[in-house]
Amino acid sequence: MNATNDPLGRAKGCRPIVAFGFGGKIYTMFPRTVQRFTSTDQSTPITKSAPDAFTIRVLKDIIPIPDIDNFPGPLLMDNNRGGIKAKKKNVLKYINDQIQASENDISSFNGGEVEKNNLETILIVWNLFKIMFENEGALVGSPKVEELVRKILVPSSSKSSNDEANFTVPADTDFDVQKGLSQTSETSSITYSVPIKSVDKLQELLLKGDRVAAINHAMNENLWAHALIIASCVNKDLWKDVVTGFIKHEMGIQKGDESNGRESLRVLYSLFAGQGQNAGIPNVPYVASKVTTLHTSSSDLIAPLDSLIKWRETIAMILANRSPGDNQAISALGDMLKDYGWINASHVCYILSPNASIISGFDAPNVRFTLLSNDYINSLSINNFYDWRSLRMTEIYEFGLSLNSNDGGLPHLQAYKLLYAWWLADCGYLNEARRYCESIANTVKVYTKGSPYFHGCFLQKLKDLTQRLLEHGGNSNGTNESSSWLFAKKMPKATLDSLWGSLEGKFNKFVAGDVVDENVKKSSFTSTSETIGPFSHF
Repeated sequence: MNATNDPLGRAKGCRPIVAFGFGGKIYTMFPRTVQRFTSTDQSTPITKSAPDAFTIRVLKDIIPIPDIDNFPGPLLMDNNRGGIKAKKKNVLKYINDQIQASENDISSFNGGEVEKNNLETILIVWNLFKIMFENEGALVGSPKVEELVRKILVPSSSKSSNDEANFTVPADTDFDVQKGLSQTSETSSITYSVPIKSVDKLQELLLKGDRVAAINHAMNENLWAHALIIASCVNKDLWKDVVTGFIKHEMGIQKGDESNGRESLRVLYSLFAGQGQNAGIPNVPYVASKVTTLHTSSSDLIAPLDSLIKWRETIAMILANRSPGDNQAISALGDMLKDYGWINASHVCYILSPNASIISGFDAPNVRFTLLSNDYINSLSINNFYDWRSLRMTEIYEFGLSLNSNDGGLPHLQAYKLLYAWWLADCGYLNEARRYCESIANTVKVYTKGSPYFHGCFLQKLKDLTQRLLEHGGNSNGTNESSSWLFAKKMPKATLDSLWGSLEGKFNKFVAGDVVDENVKKSSFTSTSETIGPFSHF
């Protein structure tokens, strides 16, 4: 057999053999060379390839993955391995390591400003996680915790001037306004004069009892104090419209300008006016003109990119001045940041407004995010399914939420954990994969409310991986022993079948409508009956 009719080179002997098996096992055989002597010419040896011994190795021993060993997962429903306190301690250590790594990345980064801002935002997320675990899962709702959050968002917000803090209103009734004003010359953003005739016209309209016309006149003539006082005695909606006009006129972006640094103040004043989620919409550049209507369509408002750069200051100012609808405003700000591709910044907004920002599957109604630091909703790339950093961040967030509630975890996240468990098994981490399967099954078992994410296909895949881990030894010592009900020693097949039958029974009840998923049903916006401003007595 020559090279012409032997393209595979079979005449030269055997070739290397590599085969992959379950559990990250790699079966290899590399041929060895031997010398043979022929009967005709014993003085000249012939070198040929011969089979060598088969070896079995595990992928993790060939290509170690330090991230797996460093991450203390699974975090939730892990049969209390070491207790909740020990788990929190391990998670905090991991978070501190990530904070240090992020700080090193930022200090050594030499790229563009956008990429650097993204690294800084990731650092903010890790610092928020640290606050979360140091305060029993709380990020909002407590003045002490929110002050820590503000220091992370805007470090300078914790600095206060003693002169400003000790400011008091003079008791002298003859106080000279002109002398009391600062004498430093500063450039005003808006300057205008008020003719005496404008006030006379306003007085005539009020004598006729036409308060709406008086408000329109006051706004057209820049008599904002008069307009606000009159509107407060008409109705709440009219007062909100006057405040919106005042914000646009006094702090709006002038035509031709990109940003005036008053974005956070505009949002805060809009919240004080009761705008709720619409308070996060930056005003369009202001064009001085007569006010013909008190109502402005939200579709006419455009969010300039330069206005969103101050998103951290905006959130910090809202947290420092709580008012009704502020959660919805923070969530709406996150939506605008996401539209510009600032995914990590938008997720900071979402985790700081949990009552208005649902985390669930991308197909759930009113969902804001599915995985942290991942634009999974708008991008269904296959790579997003294997973004383990995003999965770990979301798992940490899930564990943090469980510290402050009695919920059994995030139902939609269990499928991602199952995919992660398969990947762990493929890399040879059978014990870690077993623990994740155990954690997922425990979550399904205690989640009595039912969920569309615990469907038949999901349960079958979980069962398949569980059984394969049982067959191949899912423990670090290579045995099938475990304290879990899922991996009970010598569990009879009938018992295992009844277990999965119980889980599938829950799924069938959900499909039949016997249970309702509260997580998916929950709306992204919460209503409030509280009133603000001059209408609080109505």
